[in-house]
Amino acid sequence: MKKIRKWVSCLAVFAMAMLMLAGCGSSGSEDTSGTEDGSPVEITFWHSMGNRNGEALENIVASFNESQDDVHVNIEYQGSYDDAFAKLKTTPAGQRPDVMQIYEQGCFQMIHSDYFLSVQDYIDKESYDLSDYNQMILNWYTVDDTLYGMPFNVSIPAITYNIEALEAAGVDPETDLETFDDVLVAAEKVADAGLCQYGVCLDNDAWLFEEFVSMKGGYLTDHENGRNGIATKLIIDENGLGKEILEFWRDFSSHPFAVTYGGGLSGTAEAKKEFGAGNVAMLISTCGIYRDVQDGADGTFTVGQRCVPKFNEGDVFTGSNGGGALWIINNGNGNDEKADAAWEFIKYCTDPEIQAEWVSTTGYLPLRLSAEETETYQAYLEENPGFESILHQLDETSEAGLLALIGCTNEMRAIIPSEIQKLLDDESYTTDEALETIVNDTNEAITRFNESNGLE
Repeated sequence: MKKIRKWVSCLAVFAMAMLMLAGCGSSGSEDTSGTEDGSPVEITFWHSMGNRNGEALENIVASFNESQDDVHVNIEYQGSYDDAFAKLKTTPAGQRPDVMQIYEQGCFQMIHSDYFLSVQDYIDKESYDLSDYNQMILNWYTVDDTLYGMPFNVSIPAITYNIEALEAAGVDPETDLETFDDVLVAAEKVADAGLCQYGVCLDNDAWLFEEFVSMKGGYLTDHENGRNGIATKLIIDENGLGKEILEFWRDFSSHPFAVTYGGGLSGTAEAKKEFGAGNVAMLISTCGIYRDVQDGADGTFTVGQRCVPKFNEGDVFTGSNGGGALWIINNGNGNDEKADAAWEFIKYCTDPEIQAEWVSTTGYLPLRLSAEETETYQAYLEENPGFESILHQLDETSEAGLLALIGCTNEMRAIIPSEIQKLLDDESYTTDEALETIVNDTNEAITRFNESNGLE
């Protein structure tokens, strides 16, 4: 809590500076000088960040409200991403929020709906400069040169580890965790030395499966992951990557010093809990778990992170970022005043100083390049030096590695971990059977979504 309170103080100082410099902003900025009676424009912000991340987001909102008198943001927690997105789809125009945090798997559904106003329209309207934004991160939410939502809580695969356990086993994380085979060697050393019950956990998360397809240099779906036309089917049965990754997953997790805790969000939660308790030395998951597992460890050991291991020595990262974005919501009432205010709030959330604080408090990636130059970010790197290798994985990748855009990502991300868990639990269940279920069930869901939305 001391760190949170310190951040509030820092943001308050920054907010005052922003207020004093308000007259020095971009000449193309929208006029959001409050309502006609002089009161601020009231907007509602829906989000799905709980615990530490939720507090951090509330602090950003508070600092924004303190920084100026024209817009006042009312922040409202809506539960899980799934719950929040479902609520948006059932909320009539006029009662929706004005800005909303939406997870990556909602991107395709948002694009093919009337729920949003694209941030590209506001960028173009004021010739807003994006040169300081990480282009690879922006690319996730860009289709046909249109940026739909502004990336915010940005994550990427990483390996998180217990520094003391690895050191005691004679493992140097900077040199000994380059490939998955290296990780298995390190995991066996840790387990054999009795330092942790398990040396490594590979999080059974479908998002990782998708990342592995990209890291293998292939596509999950046709039409280049739905980014060069509407995706109509999975192609991981045709390109051989589905079976290859499923066999890798089974082999990796079959070692007595490796473990997987169920599938999906519940499995990830259990994996974080066991890592924080010191029962697992390494966890391959998202970089966004850093602060959560650090809190779980509660000072009993030091948490470190590095870029995700590669399949082969010399490979470069060809995956993609994930996470969530901030969307301007269309309330269908022609109230440009509120939409303009939402855009001002989004710009504030991506300010380099705000981004640096957001990164250091949550473990997410910075969207702004200049955020890396701030004292706050540099202090975070001193605490977690491996984070630099995580962020700069994006320097190695390209648009070809962007994850698939389909309307049934949620369904697919329930199917994949379920099938992986069957493989791990039942030796008689084959990778061919698992792949057939993944492809057939997901393709049926893709077809249903495309047909119901008139997409071809």
